Amino acid sequence: MLLNRMLVLVIGIVLLQSCQRELSTGIRDVVTDPRVDDTTAFVLPSTITFDLRRTGNEKNGLVGFLGSVTTAAPADELITPLKPALWRTGRQGDAFALYPRLNRLGVKRQLLLVSDYRNYNSFYTDIFQRNGYGALTDTLARRAKEAGYNFEWDLFNEPNDSLKTDFSRFMAEYWNPAYHAVKKYFPEAAIHGPSATINNTANARADSMLVYQFIDSAIAYNTLPDYINWHFQIGYNISDWHNGYRNSIVNYINGKGKTIKGVFAGETIRPGDERNTSPGVAIDVFAAAEVYGIPQVRASWTSQTVYGVGTYPLPVLGGLFNNTNGTGPRGVWWAHAFYAAMSGKRVLCANTPTGTDLVTGIAFRDDAAKRVTAMLGARDGLSAAQLNPLQSRGYTLLLANMSELSGLVVNGKVHVKVWRNRQTRDAVTGYGSAMLPLIIDADLRVDKNKLQIPFVVTGQWDALLVTITPPVS
Repeated sequence: MLLNRMLVLVIGIVLLQSCQRELSTGIRDVVTDPRVDDTTAFVLPSTITFDLRRTGNEKNGLVGFLGSVTTAAPADELITPLKPALWRTGRQGDAFALYPRLNRLGVKRQLLLVSDYRNYNSFYTDIFQRNGYGALTDTLARRAKEAGYNFEWDLFNEPNDSLKTDFSRFMAEYWNPAYHAVKKYFPEAAIHGPSATINNTANARADSMLVYQFIDSAIAYNTLPDYINWHFQIGYNISDWHNGYRNSIVNYINGKGKTIKGVFAGETIRPGDERNTSPGVAIDVFAAAEVYGIPQVRASWTSQTVYGVGTYPLPVLGGLFNNTNGTGPRGVWWAHAFYAAMSGKRVLCANTPTGTDLVTGIAFRDDAAKRVTAMLGARDGLSAAQLNPLQSRGYTLLLANMSELSGLVVNGKVHVKVWRNRQTRDAVTGYGSAMLPLIIDADLRVDKNKLQIPFVVTGQWDALLVTITPPVS
């Protein structure tokens, strides 16, 4: 089945030998407090806990990609397992040429980036240079209307970085004319902006000032977008940062008596070295979508290579493939495929919404399938001192109130599979189409309605992928 094929991915994590010996005879119970109704009873040192009694949203899968695909590559069979819900397109591959293929692949929301077409070809460039940005947008909107393409409209890319003009000119010459051009053809169209780039480790306040200035001006001109869109260019704790930023923006807009449909991360994931292609960091992106409901477009546009392989040339799908012809999945492709195969309701984490101070995690319970799935990874940006305990002493995944999912526990046991989803040279270049290493495949005991799975993290960028189903014996 697709899940069993796709769940072939797991965190660069290896069980301690002592834990492996223990797993063969059943997991020992280290929780002595019998109060299974009290979630705090399960919050233990060096433990990430998910309580099956406490669930949240149904899986939403609000994750997608930025460009880096053509009309032919990567092959459909390498994209469909990822179940992308979003795609942000522009001149790279051409949004209009890609629309039929992405629609066929099940992408529900396609964002057209208008500013990309200023320099796409002589036809569009001539319209822009002769008649301005509103005329360019009008041409694109009219073409979309004639083709029957239902784009969402991202009106300008990173005006705080890419537009060398003052803000008042941006609103008067770019934003407002483009907004009205889209609404002329699509009165109900979803419009995104300002798509500002935010570097939250440098001067996030300076970057954000443009966002708030934009909101004030757009309200004054009656051109406030449906979605406030930003780009997360660098920084740690991706999901929690997105949530805090979203809350600040929504509160600011509501305080002015206005509302928006939501927020949107038009580009997210940290650039540079392995962060473009890290399974562990990808989990933090998934958590932003699932825990906080903020759509995430995976971006890996940097020229930085990972083990000598580029991350953005067509058609490597945002660094998910290690060959420039769009073949050879990297480790992070398997992380995306595992995430896509997760289903059911999100199981709430008893530590914090997105994990612990050292480990990021998400989990789901699918009652119909009698299955629990989980993904774990080390927090991005951990110091060597913080990472060392994960590598030496280990950590524990604890699932509490296992009996809440009917039929999962049989005769006091469940079946556990754990894959290692590593980010090393071998993981990037050596897996190809083969399945990831399966490091646990056994029936394990559930003690006092709890299942515990010890693990150690062997690499900063690794991930651990877990499925729990009824026992096989």
